[in-house]
Amino acid sequence: VAFTDSPEEYVSYEVRPNFKVLGPRFGKNVQQVRKALAGADGAALAAQVQDGGITIDVNGKPEVLTADEVDVRLTPKEGFAAAQGKQLVVVIATEITDELRKEGLVREVVRALQDIRKEQNLAYDARIAVTYATDDASLNEAIDGFREYIAQEVLANSLVSGAAGGDAKVVTVEGSELRLLVAVG
Repeated sequence: VAFTDSPEEYVSYEVRPNFKVLGPRFGKNVQQVRKALAGADGAALAAQVQDGGITIDVNGKPEVLTADEVDVRLTPKEGFAAAQGKQLVVVIATEITDELRKEGLVREVVRALQDIRKEQNLAYDARIAVTYATDDASLNEAIDGFREYIAQEVLANSLVSGAAGGDAKVVTVEGSELRLLVAVG
């Protein structure tokens, strides 16, 4: 989590007139309002709306537009998702890094192992030994990198890469085959 006073680094703002409200108020001059809003800095206008209203020039006369008279649209920049409240903007990076991808793979492995524990009717506190095998180098790397986490989550005394034959359960993790052999102990 990081805080910033410059949400415009992550989002852009567009302020548009609410024609249903402004049409009756400005009549034929409503297009001047639209042009004034379109030509201004969206982030600055959005800040002004938060502070009580936007002041624009219409036919040489200053006019104040309230939050009800304009529509502030928030558009996240590439690689981000965003939402806005009254006093803040929340931005989430949507890029899937290699580390996040590996964590996702590992969570799928944990889920598969928990499913196997359930299928075998193991007690919730039963310790297990896990042997796994896959031809996917990326999946092997993810399991190896998160070995302690996996063992802790599934109560495994051992987590060994090897020939998981016999009664091994075959699961698919992100399109890759993973063979899992779970034994009590």
